[in-house]
Amino acid sequence: MSAADQGHRGPAISVLPPHSRPAASTAPTATATATASSSSNAASLNGGDGHAILPPQSLAVSIEGKPALVSYDHEFFFVLRGHSRSAYSDQSKAYLRVPLALVLHTSFIADSDGGSLLVRLLSPPLQSSAPSPASGFSFFKKPKASPACMASMSEDAYHALTPQQRSQRLQQQLEGPCSNLRLFRIEARIAHASRDDDDVEVKAQRWVDDVMAKAYGDVKPFRRLKILVNPAGGPGKARQLYDSRVRPIFEAALCKLDVTFTQYRLHGVEVARDLDVDSYDAMAVMSGDGLIHEVLNGLAKRSDAKRALRLPLAPIPAGSGNASAINLLGVEQGFSLALACLNIIKGRPMPADLLTVTQPASAFPPGTPIPGVPAQPSKFKRRADMGAAPVPSSTTTTRASEDAALMADAPSKPFVRYYSFLSQSIGLMADIDLGTESMRALGDTRFLIGYAAGVLRNTECEVDVDVKLGLRGSKSKAEMRERVRKFQQAGRLDGASASSAAGAGGGGGGSVAGATAASGGFGGSPDSAQVDGTRQEDGDEDDSATEWARDAFGNLRFERDAEPPLRHGAVTDALGPEGVPPRPFDLRDPSWPHSIALAPAADGSRRGGGGGGGDGDNDDNDNGDDAGDEMLGWYRIREPLASLYGGKLPWVGRDLMQFPYALPGDGAIDVAMMMHGGGRLSKLPEGDSAESGRVIYQRALAYLKVEAYRVTPRLREGHRRLKGGGMCSIDGEKVAYAPFQVEVAHGLTYSVLSLYGRYCVPVVEPPSVK
Repeated sequence: MSAADQGHRGPAISVLPPHSRPAASTAPTATATATASSSSNAASLNGGDGHAILPPQSLAVSIEGKPALVSYDHEFFFVLRGHSRSAYSDQSKAYLRVPLALVLHTSFIADSDGGSLLVRLLSPPLQSSAPSPASGFSFFKKPKASPACMASMSEDAYHALTPQQRSQRLQQQLEGPCSNLRLFRIEARIAHASRDDDDVEVKAQRWVDDVMAKAYGDVKPFRRLKILVNPAGGPGKARQLYDSRVRPIFEAALCKLDVTFTQYRLHGVEVARDLDVDSYDAMAVMSGDGLIHEVLNGLAKRSDAKRALRLPLAPIPAGSGNASAINLLGVEQGFSLALACLNIIKGRPMPADLLTVTQPASAFPPGTPIPGVPAQPSKFKRRADMGAAPVPSSTTTTRASEDAALMADAPSKPFVRYYSFLSQSIGLMADIDLGTESMRALGDTRFLIGYAAGVLRNTECEVDVDVKLGLRGSKSKAEMRERVRKFQQAGRLDGASASSAAGAGGGGGGSVAGATAASGGFGGSPDSAQVDGTRQEDGDEDDSATEWARDAFGNLRFERDAEPPLRHGAVTDALGPEGVPPRPFDLRDPSWPHSIALAPAADGSRRGGGGGGGDGDNDDNDNGDDAGDEMLGWYRIREPLASLYGGKLPWVGRDLMQFPYALPGDGAIDVAMMMHGGGRLSKLPEGDSAESGRVIYQRALAYLKVEAYRVTPRLREGHRRLKGGGMCSIDGEKVAYAPFQVEVAHGLTYSVLSLYGRYCVPVVEPPSVK
């Protein structure tokens, strides 16, 4: 057997060519004419020892005319040279050895001489079989020890691991010795020991079935995938990458593919809105995070939004930031196309909170696009309307049609509503995201350049920020850290948090205990997703009703009779008695006192003295709440800010873990506020704090978990003091520079595919303070 790499396409063990299209119904071409017996005849091939029978997990085969064993155990698939039992017992000498999770498909095609065995899998590049040349110092070199995650475990010991431990072990394997994955195929021959020997076919087929069962667990193989590809995303190479590196992997796993290349902005909304979700097992999005934003808004605005959002989504990184992929695959492998494909093929559904954003309708005059809402009905709906009369091509009629379209698109409420899954930002962080659009060709490096420029400008973000902690919120980073620790250990939120969130009906506990149960983190089909029953019961009635109707001008209009209720109100609602602002919020973290928020104000009073056990000043401005109701009422941040960043995913980029304590279904939004009072130096990350997540412990940064928050700019859009006239970013997309309010969507969660049943984030410990 010879090594297989990108430069060598050996016929028996090889990297699949970029445009290969494996077919399930055709037998692989046999490249070796030498034969070998099946496991029943292995004794004669083992030095004549009649007692040396190979275990049933092994098949004696011929690869390139040389004897070999293809085998598996409870965790690994491996290929060994020779047919002896001693070869099987020493897996350290395996030519190829990878976790069973990396096996995509196995098949056996019988013929008159025996049959052909074909295995397609993902593997790191194989090492050359040629011995390395000896050197004068080779005597002193110690043999390389195998990583602990690749060490063989007994079957009892492996099954004694908890599902979380097995998923962590798989992550260590895929981030370490099994990283840099490529698509491989193994072609082998199995021959009859005699003309009357029919057992080889039975045993070979049983071996194939057993390997597939081990490799997939309770995951449904051959998934039906709806794939969206954004050719303009990131560096603009998504189409080429899909054809050369993504499609071959899906085809090797025999997935059924339905591909759409997006052609214009909000095309993803239209596709998701019109999608027959019952025809697919999952939806893959090959782009950056913006296309996922479109898809989720399209699904959430359907009349069957709850059911549609159960269709699991998964990213294929092809954008600039790729935050979704980094959180699901890990910071080291977040840009790996092969691992992203494996996640789509074998990942399990994991529930996650969806966020509702409201903005004043006045910020969207007729004709202005509303985020997540196409300006006109989908072209598919228009084509389906066969009763529409042709429009005469006169100037008057054309102008009337345009006016009617503007009226149809105008919001019918004092606010507009759309959805967010990733982040919301204003100030410095929004300027970084949106102000570097011209640098997309640089990938995520553009964010570092933008951040440096923003720190040099050192401008205040002139906004009013109001927060509502609620029952799920907190300002104690020690408490948040403990929540993450429990989630990492148990694979779900603790009972109290989960039950209280579930009882609230939306954005609650989001237990993923079942998402990692059977196969140590991978395995399971969308049908087996276990989400909190009060949030995703099949029998739940939809909270919304959507229909197409004609207005007075005969145009189709997308109407929504009722949407899920806003638990904390809309951005246009008053936060308290008219003219009375909310009480000041005390930003002090009881578990971490190292913050510039503790500095006294100019008049000698403490900043934020009203809430959370403060000194009780300003109680006459209590907007109807008692002094001790910091958890339930609205409070205002009095500190001058440089930026506000809210989010639901820990990683917002490869170099920034902004929300280390974010959890997928805890019913809360993580909010990071950079205070302006610390000057330029306080805005610079200390050491590796940005990558490690310890940035939230810097003195000039306040970190909260809230159920809702509102941001109200003091300057109007277009003001000369605002960069670019004012920038506000939702999931990386520019929206109107106007007030916005965010809360966890009531009654709506979406589903993402995950190999590990959690975000790939460690429990971030606080830094030592000298």
